[in-house]
Amino acid sequence: MNTLRPENDGKLRGFLDGKKSRTVAESLTTQKERLTALVPTILRIAQELGFDPPETTFDIVPVKFIYETAAFGMPGVFTHWTNGEDYWKMMDEYENGSKIYELVTNTRPARAYFAENNPDSQQLLVMAHVLGHTDFFKHNIAFRHTDPHIAQNVLVQAKRITGYEHEYGVPIVEEFIDAAKAIMWNIDPDPKSPINTMSPREYIVWGRKKFLDSWETQHARRRTGYEDLLELDERGKEKPKKPDVPFPAHEERDVMKFVRMFAPDGFADWQADIFDCVRNMMVHVWGQAETKIMNEGWATYAHVQIMHKMDEDGQIPEESDDALEFASMHSGVIQPHPYNPNPYQLGLAIWQDIARKYRGEVRADGKLDYDWKGDKIDVRTLTSEERERYNPRVIMETYRDASFLRDFLTPALVEELNLYEYGLQKDSRNRENWTITTRNPQEIINGLVASKINNGLPVIVVAPGGGDYNGKKELYLVHKYEDAEDSLRADYAEGTLLQLYSLWKRPVHLKTVDKGKVVIMTCADGKTIERKPILTSY
Repeated sequence: MNTLRPENDGKLRGFLDGKKSRTVAESLTTQKERLTALVPTILRIAQELGFDPPETTFDIVPVKFIYETAAFGMPGVFTHWTNGEDYWKMMDEYENGSKIYELVTNTRPARAYFAENNPDSQQLLVMAHVLGHTDFFKHNIAFRHTDPHIAQNVLVQAKRITGYEHEYGVPIVEEFIDAAKAIMWNIDPDPKSPINTMSPREYIVWGRKKFLDSWETQHARRRTGYEDLLELDERGKEKPKKPDVPFPAHEERDVMKFVRMFAPDGFADWQADIFDCVRNMMVHVWGQAETKIMNEGWATYAHVQIMHKMDEDGQIPEESDDALEFASMHSGVIQPHPYNPNPYQLGLAIWQDIARKYRGEVRADGKLDYDWKGDKIDVRTLTSEERERYNPRVIMETYRDASFLRDFLTPALVEELNLYEYGLQKDSRNRENWTITTRNPQEIINGLVASKINNGLPVIVVAPGGGDYNGKKELYLVHKYEDAEDSLRADYAEGTLLQLYSLWKRPVHLKTVDKGKVVIMTCADGKTIERKPILTSY
């Protein structure tokens, strides 16, 4: 890590705790020293406002380090060409005006990295923002099972993978990582799910028992008190025969773990290790993906409150222009995006609306409030129990984005934020153009909620019996599409099947929908994809 460079303006000296003398403040010549001196003050204010961040360390680093870490997800993660691709995409955005002010990792302790070219006043706001993030990481349900040793583990894993590259060659190792990454989003992150808590044998036995118990329940005769007469009537009749138990005995969402556990030819130790490294990292970041709007909104909500409190307490010098700089930076963070909702803006608006209801204040524009069921409410007359439903901290701890948007994004907020949906539509000359398709608030809310289910990714499962399809240990997957127009992107689907074949080493099938028709895509040789339309649906 490069040596921290000194800043010339020294504006943070004006924010230092009153107990520090001017001589001490003047002696803090580097931005790192000035920020470190300020940490106790900002932390105290955050705690007074009800935030509860964990231990958090701060480092000021070069911009390049920020973007490298963002591309890899965390310092020290093993290298792969896809991370380099992400890095150059982000650097291109940086050159065109987009900027990452900070990066914070969900580790123990949490680590925050500030870009060294941020002026002092921006670093102050960024620090307040980071405390909101780490508070969220510490308390939100999506991060309840965070690996406390992930920062150390990724360093050790990277060292092992480098060793595999020396032993087996970079091309061979990289090809295997390619295959593992192709299905890395097809996981069940719940550490308590059966496939995550059982050995392969236990999983098979559990599935078999569950399947047969279900069959017994369906075929059990209801007790009526006339069983003896019914038995006389059924003499000579053949009793239902127990069916063969498929494998798996039920749908399995965690395609990646299923392949890891049951690939017919198994994996070499080094392959299994890499597979687990890729999957463990995805489990770690899954919660961040499914709480993006809540998390960024909460961090923005935190920095707004902390900066307002500092201003109220007179800790921002009146003679400086820092307040104006804070406002300018904040407005840049929450400015709307023309193509996608800005999670900072959307999340902040929802959190502020929730906090307003919790305080019992009506909307400033006089519009009525509605609860999550669509019923009118008067926030001034809510009982203590009803008000608790709008307790920001309770919501922060127990919700994820999908339920958060469903319950707390209101039609009034949709109109206030000027949200809309758009898509390709044909004009009178049969030409396709991007057009706003709806401004209906409820349709927009429904669309945003749908986009957050399973992190907006298609749901692909191993079908019952899909682990031994055709009795030849072939793999059969099913795309759980919503309607006939819910097609997968063709190049992604084909590429993933080719990679799956390299892992399963048997024919791989995927039942999906393509251009309004149900089809089975098959990779039987690792080189080509065959499509067969079928008439029945899953």
